[in-house]
Amino acid sequence: MFGLAGAIIMAVNIKTFVRAGGLYPGGFNGVTLLIQTVFQRFLGIALPFTLVNLLLNAVPTIVCFKAIGKKFTVSSATIIVLTSILTDIIPSQPITQDILFDRCIRRAFKWFCCEPLFNGRNQRRRY
Repeated sequence: MFGLAGAIIMAVNIKTFVRAGGLYPGGFNGVTLLIQTVFQRFLGIALPFTLVNLLLNAVPTIVCFKAIGKKFTVSSATIIVLTSILTDIIPSQPITQDILFDRCIRRAFKWFCCEPLFNGRNQRRRY
């Protein structure tokens, strides 16, 4: 339940703030957007977010499975797959053209929406 909500929020964040604002976040999501932009701009090929993101996350997922375990890997892989698919499905809807404002809103959106979903779930397990 929390994973689905987090995946929806992350996909909306990518499509509404990141992609519409022309930003490139850190991590595999940013690398995925960068690869998509390069292929579109220089080769005229539109790559789906899901394809690139899943290919980039394949090796760390295998390493995670061997090093950490099945339960964590399955939950993480589920969120990665859901976020990737939802990012391709959700239409891009720019809210503002101001990059600084867009970045601040994106950070606040992530901090207020995603962090409690994932950190709250992990904190309950510790006690």
